[in-house]
Amino acid sequence: IFQRHIMEEEGLLRPPSHSFTKSWSLMHVVWKGLVIGLGIGLLLTLAVAIYAGVLAAHKNNPTIIENNFPDQECPQGDSMRSLINSTNMYKANRDAVFREFDDCDNCTKSNAVLYLVGGTVQSRSQNGVAADFRQESNFWYVSGVELPGAAIALDLTTQESHLFVTFLTMQQALWEGKYMTPQQFQDKYSVTYVHDISNVSLVLQALNVERVYTLDGGVPPVGSWEVLPASSIINAARQVKNAYEINLMRLVAHSSSNAHNALMKNVRPGLYEYNLEALFSFEVGKCGCDRLAYASIVGAGSNGAILHYTDGLDEITEEDILLVDAGAEFYGYGTDITRTYPATSTFTPDQRLIYDMVLDAQTSSIEMLRPGQAWKNVTSNAVSVLLKGLMQNNFLVNGSEADLRPLVSTFYFHGLGHSVGLDVHDPWDYVLQPGVVLTIEPGLYFNRGLLDPARASSNSSHYNWPVIDKYLNFGGVRIEDTILITETGYEILSASAPKSIDAIEQLMSQQ
Repeated sequence: IFQRHIMEEEGLLRPPSHSFTKSWSLMHVVWKGLVIGLGIGLLLTLAVAIYAGVLAAHKNNPTIIENNFPDQECPQGDSMRSLINSTNMYKANRDAVFREFDDCDNCTKSNAVLYLVGGTVQSRSQNGVAADFRQESNFWYVSGVELPGAAIALDLTTQESHLFVTFLTMQQALWEGKYMTPQQFQDKYSVTYVHDISNVSLVLQALNVERVYTLDGGVPPVGSWEVLPASSIINAARQVKNAYEINLMRLVAHSSSNAHNALMKNVRPGLYEYNLEALFSFEVGKCGCDRLAYASIVGAGSNGAILHYTDGLDEITEEDILLVDAGAEFYGYGTDITRTYPATSTFTPDQRLIYDMVLDAQTSSIEMLRPGQAWKNVTSNAVSVLLKGLMQNNFLVNGSEADLRPLVSTFYFHGLGHSVGLDVHDPWDYVLQPGVVLTIEPGLYFNRGLLDPARASSNSSHYNWPVIDKYLNFGGVRIEDTILITETGYEILSASAPKSIDAIEQLMSQQ
């Protein structure tokens, strides 16, 4: 109490105005010599108990918006922001981190804090123009703060949160953003205390901090504390999404799916790849998504065989099959969806053949998803289904399944999926458990970078080159969905975007 009093006197602590939530503010009054009556004390105790009960009830029974908007382009209105309780979400995220520390046998919580540093604004060049700022994901996860130049310390004993920010002057606000008071920061981000960023070391010293858990580059500027790694704790918390995160990811996946649908309805020969990139950004933006989760991949023809193709400059021709890998980001949380379809409204026989092989691999792999399933079994299944298709359609020949299985990597050269969240490749230990959100994304590609070496290799006789050569300019097919692991199985969050050939052709016929 004495330390907090001194910190308040020095302007280092900024308590909230509603004193009933912070017992230390009453002790400050006592410090000043005021007498608090027994009746007021009893009322205070009752108020705190009622308030804590309300918080506990709300925490245990969060309001969730179900995925009941399959036919709406923007979920329940023009903007999704009114549907998200971000304050409760970031509070739940902090609680998840505290639980991981509670379960950590090797962690010492006494006189310890978790200290995370947010991102800073980078310049595009020496001309002073700032690059687009995107917050550091781990800091964003526990704070919700999108502003640059901030940090947060979570007290592992009291579970109080200390937010450190750069307070803008009224003059700075004219150029750099909105002016906010300490109270406004507390109200917006639901943190316990707010400090100026310059006082990090002073605050931690006043709290008698002996241990600082942090990530690389996050050590407080001055202090004699022991610095300990926090990556395993944060990764464990982030990989299982809470109810608020899941609700948000349903919304962003649905909006992104509808943007994919808009591309299918509008694509035609003569457009350029960048036209579709722009249309996707417009479609998710009109729903309230303020950025993309990653640079959109729009690859026409042979460009679709380049895994992370982002040039987007080529014209789309009638012969092309188009691979579009794109997803929006909303409150930092992203989605990852890929659809592949013809430039015209009808699949050719060659396009249909490759597409069906990939769809079979994806469908059978998704059907395996459930808590406790080994991820290696799912990935092995995808390879087996693709191998079967390549053998049945005479792409791979002259050998048994065991002989030919390693050669699948000539056509399918990436992993089956990854976790999704605040990063499009979120932390994950490859354990399928409820609350994990991941992708399933098999593909088949005809890329000369792999085919030419295979032709010259000792395994060349296992490839049916007359068949393969027909597809040298084909490109590739990838089908990708964002999927939630549930208690009993899975939920496809991106189901609004069709992927059967019949459904795609029916949608594209609406051009």
